[in-house]
Parts: sequence; structure tokens; C-alpha cells
Amino acid sequence: MKKFWKEWQPTFWFLILLLFMRGSYADWYTVPTGSMQPTIAIGDRILVDKTAYQLRLPYSDVILTEFAEPQVGDIIVFNDDESGDRLIKRVIAKAGDKIAMQNNRIYVNGNKIAVKISRKTDEVIELNENLSGKNHLIQWLPNRPALRTFSSYTVPDDELFVMGDNRDNSKDSRYIGPVKISKVLGRAHHTLWSWDSENWRFRQKRFYKPLD
Repeated sequence: MKKFWKEWQPTFWFLILLLFMRGSYADWYTVPTGSMQPTIAIGDRILVDKTAYQLRLPYSDVILTEFAEPQVGDIIVFNDDESGDRLIKRVIAKAGDKIAMQNNRIYVNGNKIAVKISRKTDEVIELNENLSGKNHLIQWLPNRPALRTFSSYTVPDDELFVMGDNRDNSKDSRYIGPVKISKVLGRAHHTLWSWDSENWRFRQKRFYKPLD
């Protein structure tokens, strides 16, 4: 037994450290849906910085300390209490902001969010969107039924209004309401790797790809 422990002790402590790191500092998340396309593909394994905003007790919802708040444009991972799902979306507006949408065009505090078409087909319109001076890709699906218009709404205190980059195919704040900051698990920042299940292959170009 002593010989066994001596040989496997380094592996044991490494696994303990890995579990602690995943519980408190970093995690990875497999994306099962296309709600964040074209930024995130189905099958992407996403790296999440769990200390970007706060430090939690490992494997719990207990917040030990807070560092910062999510910013507009951040891609966040959070728990949806109603469905029990873990979701990944982009922050569009913060507490106190007034947000509205008309025909898929977003207005925050009366200002229209700038978009520019980069690719257009009969089924998909891909656009560059500018949020707080940062550009990222979004897409519209004109043939798909979706909520594309809503009246002005003020984001409550300590909450965030989030949306998927795939605007016409996303379960986001238009449907589930604003997200409490306390439910945010971390900020997604890179694709660790990606698996194309249809063609049974790794997507090499998505290896450690930064998320805009």
C-alpha cells in the first residue's frame, strides 16, 4: 500500500488541484446549440474565466468576494434558474440602461447600435455589430419566426440584459428576462477546441481562438 501511495501520490494531488482550479478559477463549457453563431459554433469547448467578476467557494454558489461587474460586450456564462440550463450570451445592456428593439435593430439609451452587413444570402444575414467601440459578428435568420421588436425597457439594478449573437435563434433576455449578476459564473474568452460532429473531425482553425 505504501509503495502504491508513493507512486500515485503526485497524480492524486494533481487531480485534487485540477478539481479545485475548475471549481474556483477556470472551467470549460461545451456549446450544444447555435444561439451564439457565428461567434461560437456548435461543438465548441469554451474556456471560462470564473474569477473575471467574483470568487466563489468551489462547487457552490457562495460568493467569497467580488472583483468587477460584467461589461457591455462581454460573453458570459450563467445559470438559468427556470430551466436549470447553463447558458452563454453576450451582455447588451447593464443596470439602469434603457433598451429597445425595432425590426432587429437595438437601441440603448436612445442610441441605435451600429451594424454593417458583411454577408447576405436568402437564409442568413451576417453583420458586424459595434458595442461600446468593440466589433463582433452577429447573424439574422429572416425566414425564422422570432421576437424582433419590443418597447423600451429599463434594466433593473444588479441585473444584465443579454442576447445571443444568433439574434433570431436565441433563448435570451427577450424570453427569460434579465440575468442577475449573482448568477453569472464567468466570462468566456477563448475556444479551447471544437468538434464537428457532422463530419467527425476537429476544427483546427478554432483551436484556442479568442472570442470577440
